Amino acid sequence: MMVYVLKVNVALVLLYAFYKCVLGRDTFFGWRRAALMGVCVLSVLIPLLNVGYWLERSSAAVAVAQNYAAIMLPTVEVNAGASAWSWQQALWAVWLCGVALLLLRFGWQVVTICRLNRHATRQVIDGTTVRVMDDEGSPFSFFGWIFLNPQALTGRELADVLVHERTHAAQLHSADVLVAEVFSILCWFNPFAWMLKREVKINLEYLADEHVVAVGNARKAYQYHLLSLACRPCVQAPLQTELRYGDVVNNFYVLPLKQRIMMMNKKRTHEWMKTKYLLALPVAAGLLLVSNIELVARSLGTPAAEPVTATAAPAAIQPATLQAPSAGPSTTSGTAMPVPQKKQTPKAGPSSKVFEVVEVMPEYPGGTAAMMKYLAANIKYPKKAIDKNIQGRVVVSFIVEADGSVSNVRTVRSISPELDAEALRVVKGMPKWKPGRQKGKAVRVKYTIPVSFKTTGDKTEEKPTGNVAYIVDGKPEADISSLNPADIEHVEVMKDAESLHKYNAEGKEGVVIVTTRKTN
Repeated sequence: MMVYVLKVNVALVLLYAFYKCVLGRDTFFGWRRAALMGVCVLSVLIPLLNVGYWLERSSAAVAVAQNYAAIMLPTVEVNAGASAWSWQQALWAVWLCGVALLLLRFGWQVVTICRLNRHATRQVIDGTTVRVMDDEGSPFSFFGWIFLNPQALTGRELADVLVHERTHAAQLHSADVLVAEVFSILCWFNPFAWMLKREVKINLEYLADEHVVAVGNARKAYQYHLLSLACRPCVQAPLQTELRYGDVVNNFYVLPLKQRIMMMNKKRTHEWMKTKYLLALPVAAGLLLVSNIELVARSLGTPAAEPVTATAAPAAIQPATLQAPSAGPSTTSGTAMPVPQKKQTPKAGPSSKVFEVVEVMPEYPGGTAAMMKYLAANIKYPKKAIDKNIQGRVVVSFIVEADGSVSNVRTVRSISPELDAEALRVVKGMPKWKPGRQKGKAVRVKYTIPVSFKTTGDKTEEKPTGNVAYIVDGKPEADISSLNPADIEHVEVMKDAESLHKYNAEGKEGVVIVTTRKTN
């Protein structure tokens, strides 16, 4: 959820910047209204849309996703204490508190307006029913309700105000205001959300002013009325109206009066300039692609798609040698970690091409479930790294050769020598894969695996049982071989005593917690 909120705010910043730079200076107020609502809607929807299955058909998109998985995936940071809050949890709590407080304020403002409507005296003026206010607050409207004090306005001024507020009511401007208000509440920490809300209200005033002039009122006379109204007590109290009814109403007196007059006098933008609104399509498409890059990497059905977390209690897990069916020796330089014995893969010739994506992708023997079990059973948290409280994600790149063996194993994102060596050790110890195939021939394919390391506060001893328990979306599962890798959002391997007890997995090597996209 936190990732989704961040994506929404990133999309908001980029889309609002596009609006201000490209669309924010023309006189197509109706189009601008649609564009502003589009910013809100697209910011919310784009992070939810999954076009990974379509992008998988593009070799270029998959190559970008592979590079993203290798380099750009963020490091996982987890506090060592089992009961301590992480900084992500603290941010989440702060965001929720802010949303809750602002929602309470918003609800109170709506209730206040409804109470005012229920108790206000109705009066018909020029065929329009208005709610008469006894105070000198600024005239405003809320959907079809118009609130004003007729005694504070002259005949001509009252007529102008009525036309203005009727426009707000007829065109349902309050719906835009409410959308912008709710959006600013959900993104309260983002200043662009508040700027967007203000832009929505100002543009609605432009629309109403344009309609007042269009129905036959002289532009200059209307502008003079606005200036004279600015000096009246009835509109010198916008703060009183704001404090009482908040930002959920269409207030007649909006502060940038100078901008309103300048916009009315501005030369109308040529109709052909509406074509620039088409530029929003590639912008939205680009955001959709960027938002789905990680989803594409996760949906390739490869180890690169599934980050696996190894959890250990401090001072509990010691380095261990992984035994793999192999012959010749292989070493990892610069480490004191035991390295598995593995058959050396002959070096590929100069003409051997390494593919990023092929028609038939390589597969770990036994499928996704077997790969998870292998990783869960063999990842060992180095004691030296535990003592130093070193945590994070190591990204390992390797090549699945045409004969299925793993070669060219290297780190493309390093955390520490100890964790790097452990990740390399586990990957190098993998058995032969079912090779990938292109045009019917076995070929070399590049993969990346992000391996995350974190610590918890509870002490436990590992049990050499070699089996694990599977928890899929919170429910125990005996077999996950039928699980589609494209449906997997995250995999976490827990080995501490608390987790084993929590999931009734005593006697198991660990607990593999799988979260699928279907629950998000």
